[in-house]
Amino acid sequence: MWVIRKKAIVILKGFLMNLSKIINYIIMIIFFIVISSNAQLVRQNITSVTIYEESSGVHKHIFQMNNNRLFENINKEGTTHYDFTTGTEFYDVYISDSTGCADSLGDYITIDCYFPYAFLNDEVGNNIDAIELSFSDGIKKYPTKITNIEPGYGLIEQPYIDSLGFNERAVGEPDGKSTRLGSFRSSMTLGDFKEPYVKGEFTQDNSTIALWHLNEGSGTIFYDATSNNNNGQMFSSTWENSGKFG
Repeated sequence: MWVIRKKAIVILKGFLMNLSKIINYIIMIIFFIVISSNAQLVRQNITSVTIYEESSGVHKHIFQMNNNRLFENINKEGTTHYDFTTGTEFYDVYISDSTGCADSLGDYITIDCYFPYAFLNDEVGNNIDAIELSFSDGIKKYPTKITNIEPGYGLIEQPYIDSLGFNERAVGEPDGKSTRLGSFRSSMTLGDFKEPYVKGEFTQDNSTIALWHLNEGSGTIFYDATSNNNNGQMFSSTWENSGKFG
């Protein structure tokens, strides 16, 4: 009887050990899937990447997500190796990690530029207005941060030095203002793509309990825009007309 119990205990221990291994494997697989889905820019239903570049006006250069160029860092971009050119500037665009290293599973876009002229300040190359990601559902997203900058030569005066060639101009939607990253070789990496903020009044849905626009401009009551009549009252405050609404 004791022998049978002992064998049963051994079998149970072996079963539990194998079950523990199986659970660990499942957890690792789930973790890998989650990390991969979050990291891969190419798996987010993106249909194209558009670069807004300024050379005698802003021009759009569109790359479909099935374009192999987006997955290759040319490294020696120049007058014979480039993804697109303005005639004087030669650009390479590719998916990367936050440091600018080519990475097909990356979540960032890097733009390298070769501008073979020793110009200065406002006349240098790598003039990017915006980067736009277009999604299959019609949504468009733009970068909200720059993670890596490698300026070229020619930034010798203010404010080009402190702003490192106005690199922040590449963040957000296209607005006709572009970067000045330098002569010869320069590079920047952008990420954290988000939909642009739309100014204006919030709108209610079926779950809205109360909605205050705070645009009365006078009086002590701010009114609920829903039919719930959850009005608010203002105490010890005054309206300020110099602010911005939306």
